[in-house]
Amino acid sequence: EPNDDRRAAQLVIERLPAKLQERCHSLQKEYFPQEIKGLLGRCKRVVAMRFHPLIYATTQKIPVMGIAYGLKTYDYLEALELQDYAIAVDDVSSQGLVALYQKLVNEDLKVKSTISRWLPRLYKGARRNVQAVAEILAGKAG
Repeated sequence: EPNDDRRAAQLVIERLPAKLQERCHSLQKEYFPQEIKGLLGRCKRVVAMRFHPLIYATTQKIPVMGIAYGLKTYDYLEALELQDYAIAVDDVSSQGLVALYQKLVNEDLKVKSTISRWLPRLYKGARRNVQAVAEILAGKAG
């Protein structure tokens, strides 16, 4: 299936140094969004390629690193001033992933602080979007 990243995630983990492999987990089953958010909430850090896991993690103030295959991932991290923790999928290498992850670990408190500072603004924007859609659906928008 084209949107199934489980095998790719396992291959990435297998290419990491053994010391890091022991601490990495790839979800192999089907989960509801609430379950994924709950699982991610137990993590110290999250490395994700997909957009929604980044949202689930950052809304819980968990430091993230994004593997950007499209603009959504990069744009979201940029909106949180976390673009330094994104790597383009075409630039991925085991050394690059390890180096960027180490940067995330070293700057853990800074990343949490940055997320905490930007989340209220993102929530406010999301509420405006929901309100605009509700108005359109109610026929009030022009």
